[in-house]
Amino acid sequence: MTEVLLALSGLPDEPDLVRAAESVGLRIVRRCVDAVDLLAAAAIADGCPAVVSAGLPRLTPDVVARLGGRPVIGIAADALGVQRLERSGVDPVIVTAPAAQTTMQQVADVCAAARSTPAAGPAPDPVAPPAAPPAPTSDAGGSDGGSGGGPEEVPDPPRGRVIAVWGPLGSPGRTTIALGMAEQLAGEGHRVCLVDADTYGPSVTLALGLLEDASGLIVACRHADAGSLSPQTLASLTMTVPVRGTGQWRVLGGLPAPERWRELRRTALDRIWPAARGVFDATVVDVGFCLESDGETGAWARERNAAALSAVAGADHIVAVGDTSVVGAARLAGTIARLREVAPTASVSLIRNRARGSAAQWREAVGHLLPQAPVVDVPADERAVAACWARGRSLDEGARRSRIRRAMEQVAATAVSE
Repeated sequence: MTEVLLALSGLPDEPDLVRAAESVGLRIVRRCVDAVDLLAAAAIADGCPAVVSAGLPRLTPDVVARLGGRPVIGIAADALGVQRLERSGVDPVIVTAPAAQTTMQQVADVCAAARSTPAAGPAPDPVAPPAAPPAPTSDAGGSDGGSGGGPEEVPDPPRGRVIAVWGPLGSPGRTTIALGMAEQLAGEGHRVCLVDADTYGPSVTLALGLLEDASGLIVACRHADAGSLSPQTLASLTMTVPVRGTGQWRVLGGLPAPERWRELRRTALDRIWPAARGVFDATVVDVGFCLESDGETGAWARERNAAALSAVAGADHIVAVGDTSVVGAARLAGTIARLREVAPTASVSLIRNRARGSAAQWREAVGHLLPQAPVVDVPADERAVAACWARGRSLDEGARRSRIRRAMEQVAATAVSE
């Protein structure tokens, strides 16, 4: 007998399906009334297949992801039910047959196939757009002079860039660099969003003197959980910051308090970056220092560092910020190996922040670990930075003539040069 969890609330045939289960070799461990009940049962019955209906209350893509690598099989009574289950990431979906035993036999067949097949990779993201088809190739030997008889090649839509600003423990100046770079890119005409994903010391809105009724990042994660996050929805959750002239940039506010980190789940965060690429040229993400994984598994797992891990792993470019001091260099050098484990393919640039004197020793301590990474010196000007923070102003508003402000041109250029 194959043990299964059944969560078929709202399905008219549910009693008949329950009665037919045993006749096809299925033993129902628990009948769940909603998604919360299902997650609780899944935490106890590790690996047990789950059979869910389209009408199951609170069923979201996040719930399906948190069920882990177990088979999740959908049963729907009509095409609308199939669509809802597919949007939630359920695969496969079985349409009920006239005979309940036939439907449950299909469930049993899927469970049997899952036992005999090696575990596959992660399920496709239900929010991310499908991969583009391969571009058509031209026939060099064609006889119609290049006019061609095949379909016209359609260029890929513009794809924005995600830039994670990270640095080790010790306040090396991550937020200052993120603010300055976002403002610089916006001043150059890019569509820019700055995301505060620091779950230890969220401070972007404080630095800019912005007030928001609810955390934009938390609301975006809720939309991602519900499968309703689109580029347009994400843009609507941001706040506008003007720049000199007629430009502007956007800010997606972070946690109102660090203890609310549990509301940022990895599966939801991973869906935010594709949405951001669809509406912004550059998404600058200010993240916390810690890249350690809690290693928790199971339906109720939460990661303290999910925001940083998601942003760094999903970034196209990482700006690694280190303080100019000996301790700052040592801390940065000691964490670069972990950075590369989380983001093995992203390009990296190094920032020697609050730079004073010669950079030779700093570069010797850090640079050899990332020999291809450019190093940008951002000079010390603590009076200018303190004045900006005290008045809720950006660098361009409160310290336009500061050397830090001018250094941001090179910081931004390096981040978008690839």
